[in-house]
Amino acid sequence: MFLTRFNRFHKPKNSQFIIDDIINRSEKITIKRGAQYPPVAVPEAVSQHARFRGNAFKQKGVSVFASNSVMACLDEEKGFLSHGKVVNGFSYKTAVDKLNSAKEYADYSKLKVLDLTSPGGKFYSHFLFDVLPKVQAIKSLGIDLNFFDKIIINFKDLPFIKEAFEILNIDFNKVEGRSAYNRILKCSCFVSVSEPRDALYTSDWIVDFIRETFSSNLPISAGTSLYISRNLGSKRIIINENEFINELHLAGIDTIYCEKNTVKQNAKIFRAANVVVAPHGAGLANIVFCRPGTTVVELFSSHWSDEFWKLCVACGLNYIPVQVERENGSMANLTTLDYANSYLKLNAENMRVNNFLSLFNRVDY
Repeated sequence: MFLTRFNRFHKPKNSQFIIDDIINRSEKITIKRGAQYPPVAVPEAVSQHARFRGNAFKQKGVSVFASNSVMACLDEEKGFLSHGKVVNGFSYKTAVDKLNSAKEYADYSKLKVLDLTSPGGKFYSHFLFDVLPKVQAIKSLGIDLNFFDKIIINFKDLPFIKEAFEILNIDFNKVEGRSAYNRILKCSCFVSVSEPRDALYTSDWIVDFIRETFSSNLPISAGTSLYISRNLGSKRIIINENEFINELHLAGIDTIYCEKNTVKQNAKIFRAANVVVAPHGAGLANIVFCRPGTTVVELFSSHWSDEFWKLCVACGLNYIPVQVERENGSMANLTTLDYANSYLKLNAENMRVNNFLSLFNRVDY
């Protein structure tokens, strides 16, 4: 893993020493790791999809920002003023404008604050791959996360979030969800971490960290075949799932509901999998725990994102996208999907799966 304590800190005495060192060196330090991934073959089934962004395979560098006098806007697009000046590389103009016009703010001036918020950070996959890597970035510098009085994240009250912080030995009483109250704050000891992913590509150090956190000590059991159901969710549901599950059962593919399990339970289940079948959705984030060579079949009707294909590339998995019917029985034309005006509708579309095994049985897995 590349994230290690920097030699230039010369055996720092404590977390405050490290933070002061970053502040003294222009308040920002970059943990360098940025490289273009070697070219990979594009899955034919999605090569013409309106959302295809497969050329952005970049392992992104990560930067840590610290200040002893900061005004922060923790919207989805963040902005920071340090000693009244804009923090370039960490700030969006819209957020800076809000800071400059803010008449009210949360006064955290007597608290040591760590910002771990990230766009979409309350959702399972984004929490795993966008929020938790920021924890590793801080730890790699030698900073103890329990040094902070407040650790701000997108949302606190979800079981997988509490589980992760407990496993990482971080005092959950110090964790605070982002709210209308603390979106704009003033602080005299503040630390934030840049976004760890570029275009949803999950770098190898993130994969290593997630595996080490949740599955490093788990045994590998006999190979299984899994289907991840979304029928406990509210969108992208397979409407004829009962018939579909019966078809899968005859082929020896078991059905699981990831939201019923802890992260460590899912890690154990996916670590044993040889085949994973699932509609596009957060449950597929658990393929990060799969062994290299596992086959992942992602079902979609219209909405698709290249996040899980890229995760398969990072983890050495065999990725197969399969387009199935829309709820009304039609097949979407992937080249003409209008995401600019219909994102919410397309993202929420249910799907229908017919004759899946006749296709799947022809796939070499």
